Amino acid sequence: MEGVVHRHTLANLKKKSSVNLKENLERINDYMEKEVSPELLPHFQRTHVTLIDQIPTEDTNTAFTDLATCLEMRKDYMLRSGQDFPNLITQFLESKDSSKTLDIIKKEIAIRNERYKQHTPVKRRELQPHIENPWDIELKPNLSYTCTLRKGIVYIFDETGKQLDYDYLSFEQHVSDLQSLYKIVCSGPVRSFASKRISFLRSKFEMHVNLNEAFELADMARVPRRDFHNILKVDTHIHAAACMTPPCLLDRIGKAYAEEPDQEVLKGKNKEDPPITLSQLFKNLNLDPLNLSLDALDVHADKSTMNRFDRFDNLYNVAGQADLRKVFLKPTKNLIRGRYFADMIKEIFTVAENSTYVYKELRISGGSTMKEWQELGTWAKEFNVYSDNNRWVIQIPRCYAEKRKGNQVANFQELMAQTFLPMFLATSDPESYPEVATFLEYVIALDSVSDESVQEIPLLSNDLPSADEWTDRKSVV
Repeated sequence: MEGVVHRHTLANLKKKSSVNLKENLERINDYMEKEVSPELLPHFQRTHVTLIDQIPTEDTNTAFTDLATCLEMRKDYMLRSGQDFPNLITQFLESKDSSKTLDIIKKEIAIRNERYKQHTPVKRRELQPHIENPWDIELKPNLSYTCTLRKGIVYIFDETGKQLDYDYLSFEQHVSDLQSLYKIVCSGPVRSFASKRISFLRSKFEMHVNLNEAFELADMARVPRRDFHNILKVDTHIHAAACMTPPCLLDRIGKAYAEEPDQEVLKGKNKEDPPITLSQLFKNLNLDPLNLSLDALDVHADKSTMNRFDRFDNLYNVAGQADLRKVFLKPTKNLIRGRYFADMIKEIFTVAENSTYVYKELRISGGSTMKEWQELGTWAKEFNVYSDNNRWVIQIPRCYAEKRKGNQVANFQELMAQTFLPMFLATSDPESYPEVATFLEYVIALDSVSDESVQEIPLLSNDLPSADEWTDRKSVV
């Protein structure tokens, strides 16, 4: 009840309208009574915050107005990106207009949802339960679309040269929204309100625990065939190169050395040098793979890695050796085409599939160029690195500064083209890029990663050059 009271207070203050708060509250309560089944509400003891009429102060006016602005902004960005936005919050935001009835608001929400329906992610229950051969899929025909970047924005044209009309946000609007968020985050009234709100919610939850802990335990015990161990769980933000346990990595190293010591794994340091075999590699590193220990692998993250990206990244070097990382934890950059890495990931997939209720979103580095996209797709298909319980997140490093210093790109837009155009091209013409098109079927997100300790430009402004004009050797992001 308290949350509804606060939300409607915020709506009224947003427009400084004279709509009676109690009338708005009744509208929301009416919606809750009609839309939420009483059987779904647990019968717990509840605290009730009474509704009293009071004149808000200037600080509360400012805080509520700013928070309503944030909600409106979040709704706009989520709908533009094809994500679902809670209808109840939409109704709260729309209710500031006293001329709109609840039925009108619902119709507007339905129209808006229909507009973005084509972009709404497919729910899991609508997916195929199991895919026998994930790489044997029918590629869609060539759309004959062309793509080009202008000032950092991808424009798509059909076969007649007509530009496709896609809704996107202008750079100026993005900068304006970002500056507004910075101001709101630094706002004193908002900080004070947020602190009090968190304190109130913490106290309210503690009160709920004191009153209803026994009821909740009894309710959980009555639920048939469901507990924490057999509900759906998704492991997120797990790097593919760190998804295996140290014992699993140690076993794979020992097994590879015992079964194929003469396997060529890396190129020689010089072009004229012969390839390096697995046994030669360990000999050059003065390591005995059969006597390695978990401590010797040195892949455990501890307190020393907190806020130290350099130390964290170095832990991927198995036993402190970058060459072992290339051999065992890379899908490319070795002569075995990432076979050892694929074997370990498939073992992790087997464990997840046997657990039935465990799903993963493994993150894997790559996708900075068309070549990297093709290498990832070829690696996944060749070794059948697939599971119904996993979808991929591609980690793309923010490496503009390094590429600019090496003259690999002339401006920031060229980096964007290398990263994003391959996905557009593979979607438009799958038959020309089958590895990329097939692999993208199982990619659900992109993640831009970098050393978070490095200082970046604190605030964008409209005075910044566009992406094609940014030739500075320092990165804009």
